[in-house]
Amino acid sequence: MDGSDTRRGLPCWYKNDDVQLRAINDAVFVQHCPYLLLNKYFTKHYFHLPALNWLNKMTVITTTGQIMDLFCLLNGKPRFDAFTMDRVRLIARYKGAYPEFISPVLLALKFAKPNYVNTYKQAKLVLCELGHYFGAQNDILDCYGDPLITGKVGTDIRDGKCTWLIAKALEKATDNQMQMLKRYYGRPDFQSDLKIKSVYEQLNILEDFLAYEEESYNQICKLIKEMPEEFPQDYFLKFVNALYGRNVFMSP
Repeated sequence: MDGSDTRRGLPCWYKNDDVQLRAINDAVFVQHCPYLLLNKYFTKHYFHLPALNWLNKMTVITTTGQIMDLFCLLNGKPRFDAFTMDRVRLIARYKGAYPEFISPVLLALKFAKPNYVNTYKQAKLVLCELGHYFGAQNDILDCYGDPLITGKVGTDIRDGKCTWLIAKALEKATDNQMQMLKRYYGRPDFQSDLKIKSVYEQLNILEDFLAYEEESYNQICKLIKEMPEEFPQDYFLKFVNALYGRNVFMSP
């Protein structure tokens, strides 16, 4: 969808010569596999029908996140008025938090512990914040990550994406820096990419992220420790520490 060449260190599925546009059909097949599994193994479970409805809802939510992301471009050009932290958080919530954190964990909790309503609400709050952080982290790694570790070459600047970095830069930029951002952001050439990164360095965007990372980590750990006794705190803390402990930045 975003025209990437690699994912997780391998060529994107559609980039394989024997796949190409068949990737669309393959994606639809994978999307429907959870429904087949639920119908095969959980038809007698009380949560069978709610789970099917939940998966349908998650498809709509994730698609909405993709639309929010795509609408940040107009005729292939960045819409700088759309590059706000509120939009960044919404995209992260709909594209990342729901499909990658909230949906799998809450589905498992509802199957395993059907009566812990307060636990679901607290878990959703934690997972939503994790999704916000994960989105910002991915944006940072697209710009500063080591491709040998992240498994892909970053293209967000050239693609004119709505990211945590550009939103923060627009909040802080001087008039001259703003002109540079609007002139070079979203252009496909390597020199434009370097100019944008130069403005990021002038504005200390990476340092801002590291400060946000520490604040986010402390906030999420506090939320977890305030959970009810039946909440699996140790599991969530391990989850959080694994996510926040990723060291994949390029060496200076």
